[in-house]
Amino acid sequence: WCGRCSAIGCRGCQSGGGGGEAMAAYQSLLQEYRRMPTVTRAYTTACVLTTAAVQLEFITPFQLYFNPDLIVKKYQVWRLLTNFLFFGPLGFSFLFNMIFLYRYCRMLEEGSFRGRTADFLLMFIFGGFLMTLFGIFASLFFLGQAFTIMLVYIWSRRNPFVRMNSFGLLNFQAPFLPWVLMGFSLLLGNSVIVDLLGIAVGHIYYFLEDVFPNQPGGVKLLVTPGFLKAIFDVAEEDPNYNVLPEDQPGGFNWGQGQRLGPE
Repeated sequence: WCGRCSAIGCRGCQSGGGGGEAMAAYQSLLQEYRRMPTVTRAYTTACVLTTAAVQLEFITPFQLYFNPDLIVKKYQVWRLLTNFLFFGPLGFSFLFNMIFLYRYCRMLEEGSFRGRTADFLLMFIFGGFLMTLFGIFASLFFLGQAFTIMLVYIWSRRNPFVRMNSFGLLNFQAPFLPWVLMGFSLLLGNSVIVDLLGIAVGHIYYFLEDVFPNQPGGVKLLVTPGFLKAIFDVAEEDPNYNVLPEDQPGGFNWGQGQRLGPE
C-alpha cells in the first residue's frame, strides 16, 4: 500500500513523490506569476533579472548606474532605464525592496488603475522623468528605491483610511507609511534623500492627477496619449470582478488593511 495515495503497488509516489511536490510548487508559482498584471510583472521581472545578471557577473553596476555625461556624450541611453532596475546585491535590502515594489505596484494596478493600464504606464513615465531630472542635481546613481517609495506614496494617499501595523509595534494610517519607511532608513543609517525624492515625485503626481483637476477652475494636466490607450487598454472591464483576499491593502509584515467608519 502506498502511504501517499493509498493505492496498491504505486511506484510513482514511492519513487518520485518529492519530484511531484516540487513540480506542484513550481506550477503554483508559475500560475501566480501569470496572474500578475502586465506592468507589475514586466517591471518586477526586469528588476530580478538585472540583479541576477549582476550577481552572476554577466554585467556590473558600473554599466547600469545613472550618469548624464555618459548618456549625452557616449550615447549610453540604456542608463536612463537600467538605473531603475538595480536594487543592490542579493540580501535583506534587495528582498525588502522587491516585496514592497511587487506589493504596492500590484495593488495600484489592480486597484485604482484597474482597466487603465495606459494611465498606469503614464504614471511610470511621468515619475521616471521627474526622478531623472532631480537625479541630475542630487547626484543619485540608482533611482529604483525612490520609484518604489513613489508607488507606496500614491497608494497610501488613495487609501487614506486604511490602518497599518508595523511589526505589531506601531499603528498608523496609510498616508504615514512612506514617512515610516523613511524613518526606518534613517535608523539604519541610510540617506533619506532617496526616500524624500520618491515622496516628492509621488506627491506631485497625486496633486496633478487627484487634487488639482477637482479644484474650482482646475483641469486635468496628465492626459494619456491615444496611442498608449490603443495599445494597452484593449480588454474591457469585468463588472463582476472582485479583488482577491490576498490582494487587499496591507502589505508584507504590515498587517491587513482595515477601514475606519461604520459598516
